Amino acid sequence: MGYIRDPESTRIIDEVLVSFMAEPNSYTREDVFEINSHSGYALLSGIMTILMNLGARMAEPGEFTKRAFLNGRIDLSQAEAVVDLMNAQSERGLVLAAQQIQGSIKRDTETLREKAIHILANAEAAIDFPEDDVEHLFRNDGAEFIEKNLVHPIHTLIRSHADRMWIDGVHTVIAGRVNAGKSSLLNRLLNETRAIVTNIPGTTRDVIESTLNISGIPLRIMDTA
Repeated sequence: MGYIRDPESTRIIDEVLVSFMAEPNSYTREDVFEINSHSGYALLSGIMTILMNLGARMAEPGEFTKRAFLNGRIDLSQAEAVVDLMNAQSERGLVLAAQQIQGSIKRDTETLREKAIHILANAEAAIDFPEDDVEHLFRNDGAEFIEKNLVHPIHTLIRSHADRMWIDGVHTVIAGRVNAGKSSLLNRLLNETRAIVTNIPGTTRDVIESTLNISGIPLRIMDTA
């Protein structure tokens, strides 16, 4: 605990909690200081002004995750999972993104790579040393590898595309004739006035999009003109 002072006036700005995380045990694998202050726009703006006058700068969008990726703490799939975690539209989506952040895709691909290297080694041995009668190792292991390890990733890929529904939401379009009540249906589903409703045909000129969660399934509902 401590105080932040204005370097020019020496006036105390706020009482803060400062935390230090030494590399490599931080999110970015770099030395990181965190300053936790009280909330309030004027207060936070004043603290940020003091820090930037001392040489700090605002982080770019996604910069900390980018640094974590460049420093090898996370791979690309985990970096993408950070975005999925923030954009998840359902509890199931949160679970899937959290699993990916923990490296589920990385573990699967590394296991597959190790098995492929093993099969490749047997294949090269069968070619280079035919007199040692090791061809059967390649045939047996190769067939099993194809059956268990090439078919499985295809199923995983298909499942991952289906799982995007839980993160991105199901695109749902309300379509119909002019003045059929599409906007009224949207407002009723959302339980709020999201679209203007009148008796004049063509009131809705642009596509109106909103998110609705029904029984845990996220829907991205679009009201068409």
